[in-house]
Amino acid sequence: MSFIVNFNATNLMGANLSGADLTDAQANGAVFTDADLSGAVMVGTDLRNADLTGANLSGANLTGAQIEGANFTGAILENVVGLPEEMVASLGKGVKFKKG
Repeated sequence: MSFIVNFNATNLMGANLSGADLTDAQANGAVFTDADLSGAVMVGTDLRNADLTGANLSGANLTGAQIEGANFTGAILENVVGLPEEMVASLGKGVKFKKG
């Protein structure tokens, strides 16, 4: 049985969600500041207006994720799947991006 996780407007500051399957999760306006999302599967996740300041998204899969208005300042985006490099470059100051 599958279900959609609803994190809309939820404070997940510093949460350890490493390797979590957040496929199609609703996280509009959620706060992931300094959260560990490394290796998370976030295919189709709604991250609009989410705060990912300082979050570790190394190796995460963001294919099809909605990121309009999201704040990635200081986020670690090494080896992230699903985000075009030019999009990552425009996400915010201090974003660390390395294509694997």
